[in-house]
Amino acid sequence: MPALPLKTRYVFLLFIWICCLASFNSFGQINLITGVSIGLFQNDNFDREIDNYNQSFSTNQLTTELKPIRSLLGFNLGARSKFDLIAFEAGIIMRFQNSNSEWNDQNNEISSNKFSLRSNTYYLGTEIFLGSSILSLGGNLGYDNFKIKYSTTGQDSAQNLDQQNGWSSRFFLGINVPGNGSTQLVIRPFAEVDWTGKSLDNFFDVLSNSPASQSINFNQFGISLLLSNGGQY
Repeated sequence: MPALPLKTRYVFLLFIWICCLASFNSFGQINLITGVSIGLFQNDNFDREIDNYNQSFSTNQLTTELKPIRSLLGFNLGARSKFDLIAFEAGIIMRFQNSNSEWNDQNNEISSNKFSLRSNTYYLGTEIFLGSSILSLGGNLGYDNFKIKYSTTGQDSAQNLDQQNGWSSRFFLGINVPGNGSTQLVIRPFAEVDWTGKSLDNFFDVLSNSPASQSINFNQFGISLLLSNGGQY
């Protein structure tokens, strides 16, 4: 029997973890969590390669500069189970960002390059409430599936430039705003550490025709706005 694809296996493990949380429902509380997040980062090497790409065009040839990617938008989905002042959480964070450039080619027609960054993080985490149900401190360990896709004028479909896996952790302050009894707003300012970094050799090769052979760490600061259902803490 062929092995399951890697992504399918991690989705399956995530499903098992959520089911395990649900099995403790008589001892704790299960809440689904969904929402959005934005993470900000800056890396000088990353920005320098994009600047070199923009400067490689002649004067007035580039009509839309390639913008540095300095933020990642995300969609969060998970489940949290609370036991007294400790909660356990499992979920997925799906993040993305796009950047594109346009220029006048030799035929004086508009051509373009589009880069799409995608990152899915499957995580397990814990959260400790600070003597109440409002403030908490938490963190998680995540397994990242990261890729950059590239498409250009005349190309039928986007191609994967760099695709790899790695590890990251997110540490956050939780502000659990009391709700109406069935829904609760959860605000989480966070700092995220990219433990393994991402090698972007192919991406840099497309930008400047000279691979940089370096690892970029997407360390981030950001905020998540989440909604949690079920009974309130």
